[in-house]
Amino acid sequence: MDEKRKERRVSDTLLVSYDLPQGGRVKHQATSENISHRGMKIKIAKNCARELSKGQIVNLTFQTLGDSIPVEVKAKIVWVGVNYSQDNNLCTVGFMFLDIDEFKKKRIDGYLKRKS
Repeated sequence: MDEKRKERRVSDTLLVSYDLPQGGRVKHQATSENISHRGMKIKIAKNCARELSKGQIVNLTFQTLGDSIPVEVKAKIVWVGVNYSQDNNLCTVGFMFLDIDEFKKKRIDGYLKRKS
């Protein structure tokens, strides 16, 4: 575990959609690489990453296995990676969830416990 992380993260691939509030609410698709109740790391196409930058606020939607209702949260981009795959078509982005309410936090924590 990274020394800077205080929270347990679970590696899993979830379908994630995100939109930029200032971008006209266009949904972009991605997949998660890992998740905690405080944030998420996703893999996206490099051409999509060009419109993302550290500090931007996005709307994230994802659905955990065993939960029939998608989780919708605001999140802040904390970093944008350069390359992910050998063919250089993917990169990674780190998000920190913002203003997550207790209900959503409990749903995510329940998922983390099921996956641990």
